[in-house]
Order: sequence, then structure tokens, then C-alpha cells
Amino acid sequence: MAQGPGQLPPAIICPVCGLRNDITARFCRNCGLPLGAPRDPVRGTATRRADLPSDRGTGIAAIVALVAIVAITGLAAFLVMRNLDGIEVAAGSSPTPGPTVPLVVGPSPDATRTPGPTDDATPGPDTTHDPDATRRPDATRTPRPTEEPEPTDEPEPTERPEPTATSLGTRTRFTCDAAAIRDLSGRRWRVARASWGDSGSADRLTLHLNRSTGTTRRGTTVRMEFLSPSRAASRYGVSRPPGDRAVVLTFDGPLTINSPLVGGPSMRALQSVDVRRDGDGVVHAVMGIDGDGCVRMTASGWDADDRSTTAEVVLEVRR
Repeated sequence: MAQGPGQLPPAIICPVCGLRNDITARFCRNCGLPLGAPRDPVRGTATRRADLPSDRGTGIAAIVALVAIVAITGLAAFLVMRNLDGIEVAAGSSPTPGPTVPLVVGPSPDATRTPGPTDDATPGPDTTHDPDATRRPDATRTPRPTEEPEPTDEPEPTERPEPTATSLGTRTRFTCDAAAIRDLSGRRWRVARASWGDSGSADRLTLHLNRSTGTTRRGTTVRMEFLSPSRAASRYGVSRPPGDRAVVLTFDGPLTINSPLVGGPSMRALQSVDVRRDGDGVVHAVMGIDGDGCVRMTASGWDADDRSTTAEVVLEVRR
């Protein structure tokens, strides 16, 4: 058909965007919609407007919105999983509000505690959640070592040996240390007098005893100790004995004395004798000796089978 003046050439109008396309075009140059040819059997059929975006800008915005939604969703999921891994419930505190974490049920009270990142995989004593922890002693506590007293230059006083029925007899050997003897007969005695003399290689002091009336459950024990003259005087309330050292006898048991016995033998070793009773009724005999000779102590009449009414306690001071 001939084209008249002022008429547009034949064209196919896109039913979607309204663009005029060439009569031979198979697709719209603007939106890409398939177009039918005049000789196509489908030509002339009624076309329906498709639900496509009106322009390219609308499609790009939809894509950007979709990408943003996916990114936000992924970030939220990452934060939630990180908070779940860091949850730690301390004893006596309230957990941070969040998603409910299922608890593991087991025979131990510790099984209900939610494990945290600081939990040790190696099993060991745990009293944080143990209800009996406050009722039992701490087994891991290390006791403190006992502090030892600092040494001093002052000499310690001689300890008096404690007598026993099996270790003490009625005599000792020559010794320069503390010693003791014991009355095995278990009788009451009174110091009647004192005497001294020369026994060859030693000076001898004899305390003569008389038996007293009455009975007793235990016999007399005599303890011997060596002290300096000044300490012996201050401890037992006597005059300072002459000589280099003092030998003191303490009669612990049923033995008494009526009046003090004081003398000055002035022998080679034995220098003085002072026998008296203190305020507690205990009899002490303080002897001053010259030199460093050792002493031997014996008793006669103190044997278990001896029935005599007299006895003697003898000191031999070696020169």
C-alpha cells in the first residue's frame, strides 16, 4: 500500500511500552517484547499487558533491596550464634537474657551447668556448684609449715627428767648431766641429818633418812641437776653457794625435813651444803662444788623388799 503525504510509514506499536517498531521487527527495541509479523498466523491476535516493571530503574532497585535483605539476615544470624557460644552462668548470678539453652540432665549436680569457653576438659574437683562444698574441709589446702623459734645465745635451763617405774632405780653412774633415782619401797621419810667425808677419789655427802608413819601411793623421786651458783641461789632461795658449780637435789614425794641443814665442808670438791624445804613443802639440797667433777648418786634402804626404818642418799663428787 502506497504511503500518502503526511502519513507515517507502517510500523508495529508495542502493546507494553507503546514504542513504534519497524514492520519487520520481531522484538520491541525498548522492552524486548516479541512482536508478530503481518504474515504470522498469530498476527492480529489480542495481546495482554505483562506484569513487568515500567522502566529499568525499578528492576535495579528491586535487586539492590533483595541483596540488602540477605546481608542483614546473615549478619543477624552471625551475632545470635556468637552470643550463644559466649554464654557463661556464674554461681549466684542471673544469666543474660537470651535464647533458651537446653540443659543436659545427668547424675551429677555439675551436669546442669551450661559449659562456657573457660571450662577445662580435664575432670577435677569443682566446688563452685557443689551443694556440699560448704560442709566438707578443703582437701587442696596446704597446711602452713610450723615456724621454728630463733636460736638465742642464752643457755636453756636443764630439763628435769620425768621418772618412770621402769627407767629409774636406786643408783646412777658418775655423770655431769641431769639424773634421777627413785624409792622403790614406797615409804614416807624425814631427813634427820647430813654428814660428809673422803671416799678416796671423791668427796662424799650422806643424807640420813628416818622412816615416818603413814602410807603413800608412790615413793620419793630424787632429781639431780647442775646449775651456776647464781642461778641456783635465785631459783631456790638460798645463799650463793661457793665454788664453780652447784649441784641441786630435789626430793619429789613423801619426804620432809624439820629444820634446815647448812654446813661448809670445804673439801677439795665439796664446798657447801644447804638442805631446806620451800614454800610448797618440797625439800631441796643445794651443794657448791669446785672444779668440773661429775657426781654419782646412790640410795640404800630404798629397795622394794627392804623393810628397814632408815635409809641413806649418798652423793659422791669426783675430784
